[in-house]
Amino acid sequence: MKVLGIDPGTAACGYGIVHGSGQHLRAAGSGCWRTSPRDPIDARLLTIFEGVRELIAEHEPDAVAIEESYVGADARIALSVGQARGAVLVAAASAGVDCIDLITSAGMVKKLSDDDADILGILEQLHISVEKNNSEKIYIVAH
Repeated sequence: MKVLGIDPGTAACGYGIVHGSGQHLRAAGSGCWRTSPRDPIDARLLTIFEGVRELIAEHEPDAVAIEESYVGADARIALSVGQARGAVLVAAASAGVDCIDLITSAGMVKKLSDDDADILGILEQLHISVEKNNSEKIYIVAH
């Protein structure tokens, strides 16, 4: 099971690839795409899109885990992060790879099915808690 994790942004978009097998977990790669604020936004998003597509083609992850946008004090930054998330989501979808939303503050994000047991195991090994509510829906909560 491989998971490609993305921390989206237009100035810097970080990624890490984790491979899990049984109880073993290893990093398979990491890096960051950087774009210049002087470049047009479409060119910056294309850099991210192409980078994600190349990583997916090279590493063939089972899922992409992408950090959810946080709307803080600066709406421009939130918009920029949202645009980068969009580039990642479209790249993953066009390659047929499922995405898992992660949020950095406690909160319920995405329901996973029992078929996602391998992904859940990797997330738990990464100390990302996985919680069930009373209806047995599984949600990911990153701290």
